[in-house]
Amino acid sequence: QERNIESASELLSPDLFMIDPTAIVFGGPLATGIKGRDKIVALINSWNINEMNFDQEVVFWCGEFACAAGTLSYTIDGALPIKDVPFANILRVKDGKIIERTDYGDYTQSFTEPPASPEPDLESIATKYLLAYLEMRYKDLALLLDEKAVFIDPTSAILGQGAPREGRSNILNTFQNAFGVVLEFDFVQKRTFFFQNHAVFAGTTRYAMAGAALGLQKERVEFEGIPMLIVLEIVGGKVVKHTEYADYEEFLKQVEGLKDTDD
Repeated sequence: QERNIESASELLSPDLFMIDPTAIVFGGPLATGIKGRDKIVALINSWNINEMNFDQEVVFWCGEFACAAGTLSYTIDGALPIKDVPFANILRVKDGKIIERTDYGDYTQSFTEPPASPEPDLESIATKYLLAYLEMRYKDLALLLDEKAVFIDPTSAILGQGAPREGRSNILNTFQNAFGVVLEFDFVQKRTFFFQNHAVFAGTTRYAMAGAALGLQKERVEFEGIPMLIVLEIVGGKVVKHTEYADYEEFLKQVEGLKDTDD
């Protein structure tokens, strides 16, 4: 934020990979990904940003991942300030260095005339999908998922999971198994935006589970305030990729607290 790129670059792995799928509107390689610290630092310097502030509304860390969503304000040399750009940032850290950076933004303000969206029903489709997901309506999800869709939750690696699920039927089976012990699921949105092919939902979850699933002598246990970030990629009116990040460290902490009271 202080534009001290030299100091920031010391935290980056030489093999850093950076991608911003929503940056496709600017052209260039960032939308498909760039590898290499030197190339990425040169790209960041080329933006000529001299002031920046990221107002983070949702922030959490889980395993190797640091996730944040909020609004970004910045000033480019010789241009008027751009304020309150909806933005999400995911960093993956390993061995003390950032090895991956993924951004998503709603860059509408960067254009005199907003670029045409390849998915004119993006918000409607994404919202329908999110509600069906939260309400565990698998038949409705099946209608909204592409046959070759991919689901991945890399933060679930600390629970012994995290591998991508490929294909609609495989994804639905994964959801049914995961939600088999979930009695209720709610998501309080704090930062939501839709741009080009992507929908980003950031907020906190509240859900109830059957206590027996956690080895607890309780019929129902509840979890609150667990941050989550959901990113949907939609092509041709179907969800082709569902990426999810959640603070499972907070979940495990709450589980331990429930076990203490269960004793």
